[in-house]
Amino acid sequence: MLVVRNRNELMNRFKVLISNDKDLVLYHNLIGANNVTTTKFKGHMKLANAYRNLVRLIERAKDKKSADDFATFIASLRHDAVERVELAAGEFLEKVAIESLAISKEGIEYGFRKVYGQDAVVVVPDSYWKKTAQSSLEAMKRFSADTNRILDTSLDAEKWDDMRDSVEKKTTSRIADEAFIIQSEANRLVQEYAGVRKYKWKTQGDRRVVGNPTGLYPEGNEYHGDHWSRDGKIFEWDSPPFDGHPGEAYGCRCVALPMMNLNNAEIR
Repeated sequence: MLVVRNRNELMNRFKVLISNDKDLVLYHNLIGANNVTTTKFKGHMKLANAYRNLVRLIERAKDKKSADDFATFIASLRHDAVERVELAAGEFLEKVAIESLAISKEGIEYGFRKVYGQDAVVVVPDSYWKKTAQSSLEAMKRFSADTNRILDTSLDAEKWDDMRDSVEKKTTSRIADEAFIIQSEANRLVQEYAGVRKYKWKTQGDRRVVGNPTGLYPEGNEYHGDHWSRDGKIFEWDSPPFDGHPGEAYGCRCVALPMMNLNNAEIR
């Protein structure tokens, strides 16, 4: 919930806004929201290196072992490789969840001060951690599946070169995608706990935004819709678009800017 103090001063200062039941856009730190997806975020490169070191280990084994010995080596390597990736992923995702909570919580509180001139505190219940833990577990499973896919592909000479190049070039963006999903979930939960029912869709405004007619991906698809056309539009948390809220579709870097109705706050 969002707890607001100094009821009388608040009512007197914003009497007109309250009587009109007007939704106000709260400020949100886009730089802070994006922080968890950069390679500089703590734990990101450790996880990326777990993948890359696995590929290098496989490359060395390919050069030294016969086909039968190599297959045996991959079988013996599987458990340890998955465990290493899961350990690095677990540490990284925990940090993303904590940082995302702080960013979203501070964004609401800062926005309320900026708009209404009053201090407010977002009270996040313990159930938040259960929900983010579930999201992190699902991400862990996807990282584990990635690891097994690398190991399986190493046994296919025709596909290995493409897999090796993909790991080298796309690992950091793959990790960023998972971080954005966790961050988006945290943002949604915190906004809902604060009484926010609606949000304004905000894209990054660059060539990578799906739907940008002059960008890299001018058209959406069944998995990732046209987010360019959603920029600035209002959506409800209870009624997501077909491909999810901002940050939920793979590769999506959009964020949800909270729309606060004062009547949703618990005023003390």
